[in-house]
Amino acid sequence: MEVIVKINPKPTEYGLSLFEKRCAAWASTRGLCYADPVSSPVPSLQRYSVRQHQSTIPFLTTVILCAPLLTSHGNLRGMTDGGASEICHECVEACWVACCCAFFLDAIGGKALIRIACALVAFAVLAAGITLLARHRMYRPPVGVTVEDAALARLALADRNATATALAYDVSLAVAMHNHHWLRRAEHTAPLDAELLFAGERFARVGLVGAGAVVRAGNMEVYHAVAAAERAAVALGSAGVAEFVRESTAGVFQLELKVVGQVRYPPGRHLHRLDAICPLELALSTATFRKVKCAVFSS
Repeated sequence: MEVIVKINPKPTEYGLSLFEKRCAAWASTRGLCYADPVSSPVPSLQRYSVRQHQSTIPFLTTVILCAPLLTSHGNLRGMTDGGASEICHECVEACWVACCCAFFLDAIGGKALIRIACALVAFAVLAAGITLLARHRMYRPPVGVTVEDAALARLALADRNATATALAYDVSLAVAMHNHHWLRRAEHTAPLDAELLFAGERFARVGLVGAGAVVRAGNMEVYHAVAAAERAAVALGSAGVAEFVRESTAGVFQLELKVVGQVRYPPGRHLHRLDAICPLELALSTATFRKVKCAVFSS
């Protein structure tokens, strides 16, 4: 297989630079490059055929791997009288990457080249991972909500008839909002409220924090609230009442806390609606509580 490389040597009074002559002489002795006698014989060297290097790595891959190293290091010696460090910069400028790469392969050997290739691949994968993570963190700011503490002092049927049901309750809450954004604070543009539901029906609503409050980047804020009422109407229905009686007898209530609000991330103006669902299992007879992580839905 032969790859034709067209070059445009830098003009000098002799037609070719000293480096180009040295490179051509070196490559010719190794059978890598030779003048095309039909197009332009030596010393014009307007066109060269570059034979595939005797390596397991294809020629084009070799060029891709070598070019950055040649450009940045430029430490190939022996191809000029003084072994100047800028030789590979000249090589790139004069389109002699092919010859330089062949020399580079001879100098470092196959194992070193494989190590370099693996290092480049690992670096590319790492850079891509960091880029994707930064994009996710910076342009899709995540918000987390947890229930740090909750206590149920009272929850009972206050009234029940054929058309309506009322509950008496006393619940204290500690709800935390986590801002996982690395750089920007989260600002509440609407009140952050918490709703308590039993059997899918809301029986209490309490404000956690007002509009204008902020959560600093990479931090969390804990909001405390107490919801209490002597008689709150709730449409449980017969099935809901039966479930309430069963859980009341057991002493453990399966409740649901819904957190609703709206935030933005200055200086951005886009408003993100926040909805979080937190399952709660509260007992009247115990003061212990295990922190609950909420499912967050934001848009």
